[in-house]
Amino acid sequence: MSAAGSSRPDTPKMSPITSLVDVAGAVDPEDLLGADRLLDHLDAHPGGDRTGADDHQQRAPADQRHGGEPDLAQLVGELSLLDNNFRTWWAEHRVNSAGYGTKHYRHRVVGDLTLDCDTWDSQVTASATSVVRQADDVSLHVPSDDVGAPRAQAGPTPQHLLATLLGEYLDSSDADLPSVAVVAILREFGITESSARAALSRLTKRGLIAVRGSRRPPVYHLTPQAIARHRSRMDHFLSFGARPPRWTGDWVTVSFSVPQSGQAPRHAVRKALGSLGFARLYDSVWIRPGSDSGPVTQALHDVLDDVVGSRWSVMRARFDEEAGPHGPAAAYDLAGLASAYEDFIARYSDLRVAVRNREIDATRALVARTSVMDSWRKFPDIDPNLPEHLLPAPWPCQAARDLMLEIHSALGSLAEARLIQVATPYWPDAASWITHFQASENGVSVPARRGRR
Repeated sequence: MSAAGSSRPDTPKMSPITSLVDVAGAVDPEDLLGADRLLDHLDAHPGGDRTGADDHQQRAPADQRHGGEPDLAQLVGELSLLDNNFRTWWAEHRVNSAGYGTKHYRHRVVGDLTLDCDTWDSQVTASATSVVRQADDVSLHVPSDDVGAPRAQAGPTPQHLLATLLGEYLDSSDADLPSVAVVAILREFGITESSARAALSRLTKRGLIAVRGSRRPPVYHLTPQAIARHRSRMDHFLSFGARPPRWTGDWVTVSFSVPQSGQAPRHAVRKALGSLGFARLYDSVWIRPGSDSGPVTQALHDVLDDVVGSRWSVMRARFDEEAGPHGPAAAYDLAGLASAYEDFIARYSDLRVAVRNREIDATRALVARTSVMDSWRKFPDIDPNLPEHLLPAPWPCQAARDLMLEIHSALGSLAEARLIQVATPYWPDAASWITHFQASENGVSVPARRGRR
């Protein structure tokens, strides 16, 4: 996934979608596939050709589906003419069946990813299958030659990036945010106007922001629900790893059974469990450390109560042999997680040196600080925060957190100043509303300033 932009010669190529054209090199994947989807690959044809398909948004003519991009519409048309399966999936939406599951994928830049996926079988040939991989919360970042300004456009989607910026620098639903100011801010990250406006539209549909009145150009504001979520999430991101977890030896354990035909509810259960921090120990046995079973019990009621033939149980368990190959830690890819932490440290160590040497100005601070947070924010959600005796030594979480906090704290005021500078020509009131979150000594995040000043 990458932020949209039409003139970025340094944008890295993703995996080819088709053997006919290196689509990822010619077209930004954000424009091609939508903000929250990454179409990794499509296996088709016994001869080994690779073809492409879109995600579930393809219900309109090509030029409408891609924000009026004529070059992209032309490319879609050319591929549809050249490849039968591409035309079947993309233009005609004809499939025999759909499946659900989880795929493990090694990206050549960011390493190991675990993605939910949908699979589509073509009606043209039994051997043609598409794989659409869901990567809502995964950010792809590429190390930059300029340590002071990591190229954020090679990382999050515009929607994801805008959500990060709003969460980091606004803390009031009373602030009127002009769309033209958002366009100017996202331009700092190499994002085009059309992609910036598409990101605003998507966040509006998600309920994160809302339109205020009927002014033109439109003015947006954060919803009160979004403010509450932002505060909670920033606290989660900045306090994670501040202290060892209180360990009682308890594990919340879930076992469930869904009829063989229930692919959709099975997928929904797995997605819900994953979002709550559960890992699969065995086929239908999922675990997470701790004793609070309330959220998962409610989630299972929501997903499975109307599914005929489904059964599930939530238990509190203890393991006789907690450490070792047959213990609960076997459910987690701790080696992969450690590698991700080490990659984070390697990626931003030079930036920390530049920060210490006061080499980062306000312009570079905004992009650098945002990139660091966007890279860090996945760890509190994917790290199970296991007790020390279950972790391989040395465990790099604390070193990664220390690096993140040093950069994030040092660049906060500079990044805020740059944001105000960029937004003020389009939003004269910007300095009254823009703030920044910071970590306090006990790991809890607090806004540097609240409301008008």
